[in-house]
Amino acid sequence: MPLTASATTPRYTSDITQSDLDALDAFLTERVCALAMKHDHGAEESNAASALSTALISVTHNLRRTFEYDDGSAEILKARRRHWNLLCRIAEPWQQTEGYDHFRWRTTQYTDAASEERMARYYRKQVR
Repeated sequence: MPLTASATTPRYTSDITQSDLDALDAFLTERVCALAMKHDHGAEESNAASALSTALISVTHNLRRTFEYDDGSAEILKARRRHWNLLCRIAEPWQQTEGYDHFRWRTTQYTDAASEERMARYYRKQVR
């Protein structure tokens, strides 16, 4: 199965866009709804799909708020990274599914270039 590719891979959380969130949310919602429709209400699989749906709604809501209230602060970027990385981890079991964006839907280690540089300085001090 060919990989679905977007233009670039985000290096930092600051590179994540509202469009990335919208696309990943739509992808996951489609998968969870399909799972829920396959099983009778009350069945274990249906309950699991319902629980996953609730978790997705919560994570995507909190992630959307980081765009809505983006003031450029480190706190907003840290919250965005936390929620984005969780959403990407939830999506990982579907990596081999058509439509999964292997290039955009990746966890980020650093919020921005400045946070990467701060960490690099810290590690350089540690190895001296």
